[in-house]
Amino acid sequence: MSEQVVSYNAEMEGFIEYLVMERSSSANTVAAYKQDLVDYSRWLSSQGKSSFAQAETEDVREYLDQLQKVHKRTRATAARRLSAIRRLYRYLLREGQAQRDPTVKVESPRSSAVGHRPC
Repeated sequence: MSEQVVSYNAEMEGFIEYLVMERSSSANTVAAYKQDLVDYSRWLSSQGKSSFAQAETEDVREYLDQLQKVHKRTRATAARRLSAIRRLYRYLLREGQAQRDPTVKVESPRSSAVGHRPC
């Protein structure tokens, strides 16, 4: 197993344990967060990052952008992924595993929508 995968797995496992033990998150929530973070970690790795802590704000923005433009995911999906990523960084900061939160200045894809859905 590569060093990058080990780093991502260690960061993710602690976060998943936190969701289960401290937040009492449902199995569905935990599974969705884990899948979202696996996808994000693969993308970061493809960008030469070896851990979540190495990500910059622009990395998060580019990830969300490619989700919508390349993979044709909806804004709602991108917003859900951003929510998972934000929660991960809050956890990593609290645990001293990250120096900064690259999501702070990232606008939610949902909030950039113009107008409202028809009822």
